[in-house]
Amino acid sequence: MEKIINETVEKIVSIDVDVEGFNRSLGNGIKSGLHIFNVFNHVVNNGRDTTPIVGLINAARKKKDSHAEKNIRLTLGAIFEGAEIITPKGKSLIIKIKGLKANAPAMKRLKKLVADKVSFRGAKWASEISGRVTTAPTELTDEDYTKKATLLVKDGYNATRLALAISEVLKANALKDMQKAS
Repeated sequence: MEKIINETVEKIVSIDVDVEGFNRSLGNGIKSGLHIFNVFNHVVNNGRDTTPIVGLINAARKKKDSHAEKNIRLTLGAIFEGAEIITPKGKSLIIKIKGLKANAPAMKRLKKLVADKVSFRGAKWASEISGRVTTAPTELTDEDYTKKATLLVKDGYNATRLALAISEVLKANALKDMQKAS
């Protein structure tokens, strides 16, 4: 019986080290990402106690880092789809994942992000953890150019000067193309 208690204490101490490490390395997106992975891996594999995730969110709140909090919540939502975050009046944050299974593909994506040393603060983390597919931009249409020109004029740009600037850019590009051809 003693051995089991000691293992439990070691696991709790170990995960607390990651929560504290996250707090200390909050400015470093790569190190913080590793701590986030360790915490989520712990929650998924060791009893599903969400207290360490609450610790991550509270650390971000304490430092008034809303971007970090947003990405932790995004990660939570990807791994435990349907998780509830509740803040009862006058009490600390509660995360409910009862009855939810961890999303294995999301955990694999999280592991890959950490292995690839992707900053948890970047757009790549946000898009990949949520499983969004990034596609190549589509070709712009004449309507897209018209909309953009209309917006620029509405924002106060002088249409004549804008047309003149575009004309100058076209001339400069034509000269470069002629020099390359000769």
